[in-house]
Amino acid sequence: MGALETAQNFFHACESAKGWDECRRFAETDAQFHSPAGSYTGLTTLEAYCDQVAGAFATTFRGSTYALVASAYDADSGIALLQGMSYAQHTGDGGPVAPTRKMAEIPFVYSIRINSENKITRLEKLYDESASRELLGWPAL
Repeated sequence: MGALETAQNFFHACESAKGWDECRRFAETDAQFHSPAGSYTGLTTLEAYCDQVAGAFATTFRGSTYALVASAYDADSGIALLQGMSYAQHTGDGGPVAPTRKMAEIPFVYSIRINSENKITRLEKLYDESASRELLGWPAL
């Protein structure tokens, strides 16, 4: 499996709420996570991020879907960029307010560093958290 295929397979496993149990096979055990978004404050490992996504889609966003819009890999930097779209609907408990039933189309980008063994060592998630919260009917952070 090549680097881009690793990144794409990870993306699908993570965004379909498989959690770390499924995602770990694409990553180093100590893979790091970073996002400037306030909702991810305190998350520093890819394991914690994968499990948070799985938990959110099992409760807060039950029935929500996603799409992989585009992907590319730069061999010189060892970075894969994946653009995704989350079609999130606040249907269950776990948000900052009671379920709003509002739907949000949330574009995001994963910047994924991949080592020479085609394992993920770091993921950075970028998206407009403020706009996403507004679309979902949630208060600003």
